[in-house]
Amino acid sequence: MQREHELHYRISPNRGIQMVNTLVDITKGFTVEQLEMCMAAAMEVVWGTRAEWDRDRVAEKVVEEVEAAAEDVRELQGGGGGEEDGSSYSARESV
Repeated sequence: MQREHELHYRISPNRGIQMVNTLVDITKGFTVEQLEMCMAAAMEVVWGTRAEWDRDRVAEKVVEEVEAAAEDVRELQGGGGGEEDGSSYSARESV
Protein backbone atom coordinates (compact mmCIF):
# COMPACT_ATOMS: atom_id res chain seq x y z
CA MET A 1 0.00 0.00 0.00
CA GLN A 2 1.41 3.37 -1.02
CA ARG A 3 1.15 6.31 1.27
CA GLU A 4 -0.24 9.52 -0.14
CA HIS A 5 3.16 11.25 -0.16
CA GLU A 6 4.56 8.37 -2.26
CA LEU A 7 2.01 8.76 -5.05
CA HIS A 8 3.24 10.34 -8.27
CA TYR A 9 1.72 12.77 -10.69
CA ARG A 10 1.21 11.43 -14.19
CA ILE A 11 2.90 13.26 -17.07
CA SER A 12 4.16 12.06 -20.44
CA PRO A 13 7.97 11.84 -20.71
CA ASN A 14 8.46 14.73 -23.14
CA ARG A 15 5.45 16.85 -22.16
CA GLY A 16 7.37 19.20 -19.87
CA ILE A 17 10.00 19.91 -22.51
CA GLN A 18 7.32 20.40 -25.17
CA MET A 19 5.44 22.82 -22.91
CA VAL A 20 8.56 24.88 -22.19
CA ASN A 21 9.46 25.08 -25.89
CA THR A 22 5.91 26.18 -26.72
CA LEU A 23 5.93 28.84 -23.99
CA VAL A 24 9.28 30.16 -25.26
CA ASP A 25 7.83 30.48 -28.76
CA ILE A 26 4.67 32.19 -27.51
CA THR A 27 6.58 34.79 -25.47
CA LYS A 28 9.54 35.36 -27.77
CA GLY A 29 10.62 39.00 -27.66
CA PHE A 30 8.60 39.88 -24.56
CA THR A 31 9.91 42.31 -21.96
CA VAL A 32 10.36 41.26 -18.33
CA GLU A 33 7.08 42.95 -17.43
CA GLN A 34 5.24 41.12 -20.21
CA LEU A 35 6.80 37.81 -19.14
CA GLU A 36 5.67 38.46 -15.57
CA MET A 37 2.09 38.85 -16.79
CA CYS A 38 2.31 35.52 -18.60
CA MET A 39 3.92 33.86 -15.60
CA ALA A 40 1.07 35.07 -13.39
CA ALA A 41 -1.40 33.36 -15.74
CA ALA A 42 0.65 30.15 -15.66
CA MET A 43 0.96 30.17 -11.87
CA GLU A 44 -2.78 30.70 -11.48
CA VAL A 45 -3.35 27.47 -13.44
CA VAL A 46 -0.65 25.58 -11.54
CA TRP A 47 -2.06 26.66 -8.19
CA GLY A 48 -5.65 26.00 -9.20
CA THR A 49 -4.84 22.49 -10.42
CA ARG A 50 -2.39 21.50 -7.70
CA ALA A 51 -4.51 18.49 -6.72
CA GLU A 52 -4.96 17.22 -10.28
CA TRP A 53 -2.91 14.08 -10.93
CA ASP A 54 -3.01 14.34 -14.73
CA ARG A 55 -0.22 16.85 -15.29
CA ASP A 56 -0.52 16.50 -19.08
CA ARG A 57 -3.88 18.25 -18.82
CA VAL A 58 -2.39 20.87 -16.51
CA ALA A 59 0.41 21.54 -19.01
CA GLU A 60 -2.21 21.97 -21.73
CA LYS A 61 -4.14 24.44 -19.56
CA VAL A 62 -0.94 26.38 -18.79
CA VAL A 63 -0.18 26.77 -22.49
CA GLU A 64 -3.76 27.87 -23.22
CA GLU A 65 -3.73 30.50 -20.46
CA VAL A 66 -0.28 31.83 -21.35
CA GLU A 67 -1.33 32.06 -24.98
CA ALA A 68 -4.39 34.11 -23.93
CA ALA A 69 -2.26 36.32 -21.67
CA ALA A 70 0.27 36.83 -24.47
CA GLU A 71 -2.52 37.87 -26.82
CA ASP A 72 -3.73 40.37 -24.20
CA VAL A 73 -0.18 41.73 -23.89
CA ARG A 74 0.06 42.18 -27.65
CA GLU A 75 -3.31 43.95 -27.77
CA LEU A 76 -2.31 46.27 -24.90
CA GLN A 77 0.88 47.12 -26.74
CA GLY A 78 -1.06 47.87 -29.92
CA GLY A 79 0.53 44.94 -31.68
CA GLY A 80 -2.67 43.03 -32.27
CA GLY A 81 -2.11 39.35 -32.91
CA GLY A 82 1.16 39.75 -34.79
CA GLU A 83 -0.34 38.71 -38.11
CA GLU A 84 1.27 41.61 -39.96
CA ASP A 85 4.82 40.38 -39.34
CA GLY A 86 4.05 36.66 -39.25
CA SER A 87 4.89 36.38 -35.56
CA SER A 88 1.47 35.11 -34.54
CA TYR A 89 1.64 31.79 -32.72
CA SER A 90 -1.09 29.37 -31.79
CA ALA A 91 -0.42 26.81 -29.08
CA ARG A 92 -3.11 24.64 -30.59
CA GLU A 93 -0.75 24.05 -33.53
CA SER A 94 1.87 22.42 -31.30
CA VAL A 95 -0.09 20.86 -28.44
